[in-house]
Amino acid sequence: MEAAAHSLGLRPQWHLQACLDRVLSVWRCDLADTDGKCVADGVGKGHTDGEARLRALAEALERFLASPAGLDAAQVHLVAAGQLAAGELADEANAALLAKRPTRKWPA
Repeated sequence: MEAAAHSLGLRPQWHLQACLDRVLSVWRCDLADTDGKCVADGVGKGHTDGEARLRALAEALERFLASPAGLDAAQVHLVAAGQLAAGELADEANAALLAKRPTRKWPA
């Protein structure tokens, strides 16, 4: 997952928040851009440092990708519900709900 951050030009910076009797570890991950500015952060907990760091990095990446810095609005386009239900989401449980309103544009 660190490779994914690096591919976006981001560098994880780690901060140990808590370690409770080696039973629970809590880490914060700041994602820094090429200028060293923090563009997103996340906190994760786990039974090991590795587990906690992985969760913190996942949360930080999710926040970055959902932010204006990580999401190119020009790449977002509306798609008819029927197209979603018949396409990539065909095997999903919600496909039947989408198919009931095939001309509605999503997201809306």
